[in-house]
Amino acid sequence: MYSTWLISKLEGRETLPNIKLLKELASDLITASWKNWKIMVRYPEWLVSELIDSILYFIMFSVGVLIFLPSFSSTQGFLIANSLVWGFVFMVNFGYAIWNLGFSLQGENRTGTLEQVFLTPTSRLAFIIGNGLQSFATGALLIAILVPLINLLMGIPIIIQDAVLLIASYTLMIIMMLGFGIIFASLIWLLRTPEGIGSLTYFLVMIFASVFVPATTLQEPLRTIVSLFPLTYPIDMIRHSAIGTPTLFEPMFEFVLTGTISIIMFFFGLLAFRMIERRLKRGGSLVAF
Repeated sequence: MYSTWLISKLEGRETLPNIKLLKELASDLITASWKNWKIMVRYPEWLVSELIDSILYFIMFSVGVLIFLPSFSSTQGFLIANSLVWGFVFMVNFGYAIWNLGFSLQGENRTGTLEQVFLTPTSRLAFIIGNGLQSFATGALLIAILVPLINLLMGIPIIIQDAVLLIASYTLMIIMMLGFGIIFASLIWLLRTPEGIGSLTYFLVMIFASVFVPATTLQEPLRTIVSLFPLTYPIDMIRHSAIGTPTLFEPMFEFVLTGTISIIMFFFGLLAFRMIERRLKRGGSLVAF
């Protein structure tokens, strides 16, 4: 089985990285992503249904708030409306981390290909990460379509104050969610209790990451609780870079903190996956769902 130096270390081997191994890993990632793209192209109604569902979800969620705003032209109305939009962007990506990346192994089990995945000489982590990259690429495509549609259908003015910082913060968010998705996939693999955990996690993150409300507007002790939650920081930075809302900490410090947490969560996800894989191998339940 080929792997990079990191995965080799997690498996207890000391193989140093080289160009051939990196190419093989890249090939695994591309293959896993391309497989899902082919499925989506074969069934384009999935993408259309996700687009329609996302629009309806945003309209139903936000209409109860927006009807109480005096006008989008007012400062308060502008900030609230845009906070909803960028919170929605966050939850679209988090939904992909949970339902697509987190349930990728179970999806393979349902299609009857899980055993083949484990029999091929490829990294299972590369397979899951490849699925995640395809999912987040789909999310970015949906957001690129949805944001202009939201502006057109609801008249919400979308303004981006710092595009470079927004792109950087969005990238860190994807890295963090990739790590979270790997951790979640590992837990699903171990516990075999999927849907209930997924729904519970989705709504807990919506609350404790202060997704739709700037964290600085919260009162104690909720503000302290939110500040302890890792997923709070990428959405906090995205809001700051887009509409200039205050951050929990000084902006550059919080950006570095977000990057640090993203990297730690990603590598912790890799480690957790390997540990659970070894445990399931010893128990003889590697591909049992």
